[in-house]
Amino acid sequence: DKASEFVAWYDWAVLRKHALGKFSSMLYAAVRHPAMLIYLDNHVNSKDSPNENLGRELMELHTVGVGNYTEQDVRHSALLLTGHSFDWKKRTYRFNESEHHVGRVKVMGFTHSNAKGEGPAALKAYLSYLAHHKATARHVARRLAVRYVSDNPSDAFVERLAKVYLAKDTSLAAVIRALLLSDEFATSVGAKWRRPQE
Repeated sequence: DKASEFVAWYDWAVLRKHALGKFSSMLYAAVRHPAMLIYLDNHVNSKDSPNENLGRELMELHTVGVGNYTEQDVRHSALLLTGHSFDWKKRTYRFNESEHHVGRVKVMGFTHSNAKGEGPAALKAYLSYLAHHKATARHVARRLAVRYVSDNPSDAFVERLAKVYLAKDTSLAAVIRALLLSDEFATSVGAKWRRPQE
């Protein structure tokens, strides 16, 4: 795997660090982490040769989910992510201004002038928009409900958790607390099993 050497670091610096913090903070850390940049080829995403891998997966897997965006949204997501790369010598995130697409971008309901020098600010605003989107709230809530309660959680339960997520500014701790204190969790004993590595 092309990013395998960064997996343990990603687990420590992104997942464990933000697991009980805000999803918005976790998302920002994840997208700028070398493991994500390399694994999804964003280190080669440039204005002259846009690569859509991270732009698409950011929406499909990490935030709003399938059915909530168009191919045009994917294109603009990729353009916004151009130039967000990796410094091989320092082994850290690096923004390459010369590789960044400049010009207005529109992804779903998000728009940004993305003028020269605004690349990092545009990325931060875009990720905040995605993290606070209602579809992301439902996506995150459903994944947690599936992991801890049922393979087929009710829409009502997912919606309750999503409301907590939005009301508490993307707080994962608040969502987990609501989940663990729910009747659905209390009656799920025996419905979920530990995976072998657990």
